[in-house]
Amino acid sequence: MSNIPFYLMDPILLHLHIFKNAGTAFDSILKKNFKKNFSKLDDKDPSKMLYIDSIIDYLNKKPSVTVISSHQIRPPFENTEKFHFIPVVFLRHPIDRIYSIYEHYRRSPEKHPFNFAAKKYNLNDFLKWYLKNQPNNLVMKNFQTYVLSHDPKNPAFIPHNAISISVNRLKNFFLLGLVERFNESLNTFDKYLEDYFGKLKFSFEKKNVNPNREFKLEDRLNYIKSELNDDLHKQFFKINKLDLELYQIANKELDDRLKILGKI
Repeated sequence: MSNIPFYLMDPILLHLHIFKNAGTAFDSILKKNFKKNFSKLDDKDPSKMLYIDSIIDYLNKKPSVTVISSHQIRPPFENTEKFHFIPVVFLRHPIDRIYSIYEHYRRSPEKHPFNFAAKKYNLNDFLKWYLKNQPNNLVMKNFQTYVLSHDPKNPAFIPHNAISISVNRLKNFFLLGLVERFNESLNTFDKYLEDYFGKLKFSFEKKNVNPNREFKLEDRLNYIKSELNDDLHKQFFKINKLDLELYQIANKELDDRLKILGKI
C-alpha cells in the first residue's frame, strides 16, 4: 500500500457492479458525467475474476480512463504510487434481488440455462431447479457477501469471517449504495466525489427494470413469499443469512453517512 498523499495520485472510481443491483442505472449516470473517461472492464469469460493487477494493466493502456465499471473486479483494491482507488458498490435485499434475477432471465433473449429455466418455470420451480442444477453457483446464495469478502487465494469460497471482512471494506473503502435507497445513496456520493472529480450530475433514468415491479420493498417481499412454498421460502432466507445480515448493517451505515452529511 502506498504512503503517497491521495492528492498526488490519480483518482480512479471503481464501480463493483453486482448483478441486478441497479448497476445499469448507476453506469448511465457515470457515463453521462465522465463520457470518454468512463469504461467497462469485463472478460469474455463471465466466470473469470479480475484483480488489481488487471485493473492497473488496463489503466496503463488506457490513461484517459478515470472510471471503471465491472461485474468481475474483486477486492481488495489497494492504492499504488500512481492510483488512488475509490470503490463504489450497491447492495440489495437478497430475496428481492433473487426475484429480480428470475424476472431478468424470464424476459431476456439470452441463451443460457437460467433463461431456459426461468421461461419454463414459475418462481417456485425456478428456485428448486436452481438448487438442484446449480449447486456450485453462488449467484443466489449470499452472493453479495461473497463478492465483498472475496479472497483471491480461495476464490470459490466464502471466508469463515466473511461478514467482518465485508463490513470492514464497506466502512473503510467503499462508497456504499442501496438499491432500495438509490437517491439517498447518490446524496452521499455527491460531496465525496466532488473533491476528486468536481461537481457531478446525478439525475438518472431507470434502466433494466421489471415494468411490473412493486414500488415498496415490503410489498415485493410479500409477493415473493406468496409465490413460494413455506419450506422453500425459509430455505432461501437461510442460505442468504449472511447477505441479510450485511444488508441490515449496510442500511445502518447509510443512515450514519447521511447523518454526517446532515441529509437525514
